[in-house]
Amino acid sequence: MKKILYLVQAKAEIPLAYLSIRKKIVLLSYLQKTAQTDIFLPNSTWTEGRNALFNYVQKTDYDYYVFLDEDLEFEPSIFNLEAGCTQSLINEIGFKQFEDFLDVYAAPITTPRQWHYNRTSTQIAGIPLHIQRKALENESYEAQPVDWFDAAFNAYRKDVFFSNLILPYSTEFDVVSWWTSQFIVILKSNYHFKDHIIQANRIAVKNLESTTNARYRRGEASFGDAYKKFLSEHSIDDLHMTSEAKLYLPM
Repeated sequence: MKKILYLVQAKAEIPLAYLSIRKKIVLLSYLQKTAQTDIFLPNSTWTEGRNALFNYVQKTDYDYYVFLDEDLEFEPSIFNLEAGCTQSLINEIGFKQFEDFLDVYAAPITTPRQWHYNRTSTQIAGIPLHIQRKALENESYEAQPVDWFDAAFNAYRKDVFFSNLILPYSTEFDVVSWWTSQFIVILKSNYHFKDHIIQANRIAVKNLESTTNARYRRGEASFGDAYKKFLSEHSIDDLHMTSEAKLYLPM
């Protein structure tokens, strides 16, 4: 069984949905310090919080490091559970199944199915058509490569996490939008691990009521500038991303 460490950002305490994995969590609190807090980083951006967690675990040794936002629960419909199962049990089963998936597939980067994220495409100004999200999700596949992945729940294999190829996050565009740092991670991930960013289609999570604060800077206006800078930094004229839905087999 793989050794897994969850890196969670939350307002204060470990979210109730994550209590089944509480002994595997490093917690960053950004609003209130609690007895459970490992890192207290008030007035930080989402990107700064991710990087603080990344830096905090540099001397640890786990097989997978999983970034988690604070506002997720597992969808019950995909687990074939008996009626009346509590959400607490559903979450416990969800984390267990996700960890089992990591054991079997051992992919560089893994994400569960997150709401309708990879069922929809994008039309973002400033980035070319082949870089847009392509709605690749095909639920008939247990596992499949995807081009884009939402930052809320991502597992990085140890060699990838510590490689400096993907992480830490870039804070350059935080003044405009906190979304851009994940877009840059998506570009880096496709550049280094194209067709090996894997979505676990039998494991799905949902957003709870949004818990992000009013300071959270949203928007895609800086994506074009970020893409141009990425191409320049890597001395390439173009980037090829995963472009078709296909079955991914265990390593």
